[in-house]
Amino acid sequence: MRNYKVAVITVFFIVMVFIPQVFALNVTCSPKVNVHEKVRCTVNGIGTAKIYLVAVDGIEIGHSRVWFFSETDDFIRESPSGVSLPIGIEFIPWSLLYRAVKNAFWTDSEYQWALYNRVNYFTFRFEFDNGTVEDVTIPIYIEGDAISEIKEILKAAIAFVSIISILVSIAYIWGRRKGEVPKNQDTSLPSRLSFIFLPFMLVEFYPAMAALFIYFSGSLSTLKGDANILWSIFVLLLWNFEVLSYRSAMLKARKKPITGIEWIPASIIRWSGLSFAVGLIGTVVLFAVSGKKSLNELFRRIAFPASLIWLIILTYTLSPNTILLLMLLVFSVWHVLLISGIESVIRAEEDVVLIENKHQRSPEVEELIQKFDRIIWEMKKDGFYERLSGGERNEIT
Repeated sequence: MRNYKVAVITVFFIVMVFIPQVFALNVTCSPKVNVHEKVRCTVNGIGTAKIYLVAVDGIEIGHSRVWFFSETDDFIRESPSGVSLPIGIEFIPWSLLYRAVKNAFWTDSEYQWALYNRVNYFTFRFEFDNGTVEDVTIPIYIEGDAISEIKEILKAAIAFVSIISILVSIAYIWGRRKGEVPKNQDTSLPSRLSFIFLPFMLVEFYPAMAALFIYFSGSLSTLKGDANILWSIFVLLLWNFEVLSYRSAMLKARKKPITGIEWIPASIIRWSGLSFAVGLIGTVVLFAVSGKKSLNELFRRIAFPASLIWLIILTYTLSPNTILLLMLLVFSVWHVLLISGIESVIRAEEDVVLIENKHQRSPEVEELIQKFDRIIWEMKKDGFYERLSGGERNEIT
């Protein structure tokens, strides 16, 4: 029993000697700071370590350096092996928020204001000289002026809509003067390529939409998950709008360029470099093979259960904001029902045509009936029935 106690004490002593920082590491930072001011943190611990800022709100930003200071506020230059703990560190959050939003939205535009006036989570990585690596996440409330940035976006949107409205009005007035007022005609059926490339043609609108929602939503679970869910909602909005715009053309042509399942591979396009290739190829392949009537019908039938299963997978994979998840559920179900509604109208019209065709006589029957009608008419003309009736009366008398 004594030997057992000695062994336990020996193991505990070895652990405390070789990895003391695991038990002693503690990081405290300023709880609230302006986005352009320095954040001051204190790291308490034992040992020598390299310290990096590696993530903001779950988004990896690479290995970002920080400034080191002693307890007397003297600047300390990091050695190749790191710095000795305890130590003070400083960093400016603006550039870190910019890199996080850039990686989340895949954009070079400055939408970091989406993370202003809320709690952001900064992850530090400590690489100790004995090979141990530990991540510590600290919540910090970041203040900033986001309203002025939002006003600029609204001004740009109003200017864009105004220019388009003016151009359309000029074209309409010019057409009236020329006597070329456009008539209400069914537009031609859109190609599958138009559905595939529509989100990419309007992709610049996605970061602004995502930034506005993230800012006004207040508290979020993970920035990456919410950004990916917002991309799915953006794709569904555009495709639903295009389906509604070309609904009459689809009914007239009795064809549907989209089946309701294509949004599933399209939703992963902005996850990563690999998912971009997989999602794009999957979307193109689904649009290509859905040209066959049998596959088109199959995809339409499984669209609803497949969408619900995919929503469950996204929930467990991305852990998105609840409001965003409900929005995605509404838009995905609306997308499937919109296409199913067009399919039901097409089927009803086909059934009516089929019933009418069943009641119609074949050309051969019509020709035979016309011949009999002509023979009967000629027999009446020659008085055949009168002679026949007279002959019968003579026989009776």
